[in-house]
Order: sequence, then C-alpha cells, then structure tokens
Amino acid sequence: MINHDFDRAIGALARRQHGVFHMTQAHELGGTVEMLATRVRNGAYVKLDHRVLAIVSHPATWQRQHKAAELSVPGSALAARSAALVHELTGARVLRPALVAPPSANRRSRLAQVRRSTSIEAVTVKGFRVTSVRSTLFDLLGCTSVAEVERAIDDALAERRISVDDLIVVAKAASEARRPYVGTWRALVEERTEAGWQPTESELERYLDAILRSLPGHVEVERQATPRWWKPRSHRVDAYLPAWNLIVEADGRRWHTRVADFDRDRWRDNVAVAHGHRVLRFTHTHLSSQPQQVLQMVLDAGRHQVGRADGDVHPAA
Repeated sequence: MINHDFDRAIGALARRQHGVFHMTQAHELGGTVEMLATRVRNGAYVKLDHRVLAIVSHPATWQRQHKAAELSVPGSALAARSAALVHELTGARVLRPALVAPPSANRRSRLAQVRRSTSIEAVTVKGFRVTSVRSTLFDLLGCTSVAEVERAIDDALAERRISVDDLIVVAKAASEARRPYVGTWRALVEERTEAGWQPTESELERYLDAILRSLPGHVEVERQATPRWWKPRSHRVDAYLPAWNLIVEADGRRWHTRVADFDRDRWRDNVAVAHGHRVLRFTHTHLSSQPQQVLQMVLDAGRHQVGRADGDVHPAA
C-alpha cells in the first residue's frame, strides 16, 4: 500500500471514530511503525496513549477523548458517567472517562479510570462501545447521588428507553454478582413497580423527623401544617419551616402514582413559590439511604433564604 492509500484509509476510519485510531487498526490497514512515527514527527498525528493516536486536524472534543480512552483498553466499554454522557441521560456531564473491562484486560490507562467485570452488557452508540442504558443507570449509583440516579431512571422510563422489567433484570444480575448498592437499587425498583411496597406515613414521618431534629435549635418546624395561603385544614404539608419560607414533603407514593399526580403536585408547588416559598420533596429512598444529603439540602435552602455566608447555618450538635 502506498502512503496516499493508507492516509485515505486511516482518515476514513478516524472519522468514524471521532478522530482517533489504535495502532493495531493502522497496521491492519497497511501502516507500519515507521509510517506512524513519521506522521507523529511531522505533526499529522498526536499520541494520546501508548497505542492510541489522533489525527491533529480533527477537533479535540470530549468525543475524541472518550473514544481514545475506549480504544486504550481493548475489550472495554465506556461506563457510568461516561456512558451516561453518550446515552444523553439526565444529569450527564463531561468528566474523566470511565471504562469497564474484562478481567484479562490491563487496568492501566492514561486516559481513563478502569474497573474490571466478568459481565459487560455493551452496545454501540454513535461510534462508541458503551454499557447499555439499564447497566449504566445502575453504575451511576457508585459515582453520583441517589436523587440524580432517580431522575435519570424516571426520564428513561418516561421516554421508553427502558422498562421496569429492565430494572428488575439488573437487580437480579447485580444481586447474583454481589455488587455494591444492590439494596438501594432494589428500593428504587420497588418504588416503580405496580405492586410495589409503599411505606406508611408513620414510617416516613419517623425518617423525616430524625433528619429535621438535626437542624439548628432555633429553627421552628411545624409538622402537618397548613401554610397561610390555603384555607385551614384544606391542605397539609409534612413540615413547614416558616423562618426559612421552606416546605419539606416526604413522598411515599409508588412511582406510577407520583406520575399520575404530577400536575397536581406541580400546581401546589407553584402556588407555594408564588408566595415566596420553596418546596423540597424527598422519597422514601432519599430519607432512608441518604439522610445526611437530605439534611444538607435543607440547610442549604435555609442558608440561601436567610442570606448568610457559608457556615452560619449548621446542623445541631
């Protein structure tokens, strides 16, 4: 193969791979070590990893960096937040690439964080090898908050990108593999099944009360209160913090019920906002598995309301 033929072939390959290629791919197209080294020296290529090269004329995008990371570990797939970015899941953002690779793969990569797994459910999306949507959502539990994962799950369900059955399949596989966060995932799945377990009001109140007791002692908390803009006893909220213009609701309804009540809840929340109040809603999973994060969110809302600098509003000792 003459140089021009090779350049055309490698250029076509790189365009399909966001501007990067592996040296093994170059060799398969007739490129030699000397040919590649010459192009690196003359500035046509840049080495991103030990055996991954990029064509300099291609824009240095996050797609290029993530594809290079994937190619740097043969047999791997983009996972967790990186896969969420490719799938365009709710809350996804550009961060250092994350990979999942088979046990036999080299875990070292200059371009990514790598974890090993004996089971990788991978698909091809936009030229990337990535974990499936349902696997990606589970992986997110290890690197982001439950609230963010919930939003991503609910949006994926609403868009019919996954089904509740998909969530159940992941729960079974994760349980058999004894993976971390299985308990949290099961709770999220249970909330979204038609016949899912529904916590009692008293249980939700216990969780919420335990969290609110950690607020500063001077903060008044009215439980089962009716804000002033509603007629007496016409509407109740779980907790009302008048000094902070803040309403905190504990929501134990199953997912399908919450979706059905979405318009009504949003209207009530909008009325509260129109009267200068904020509304924080927490599910059973939030209250039971992330009490410190819930407390911090309430404190942050209070700090914002009173206009104090960081550190002026603290949890009770």
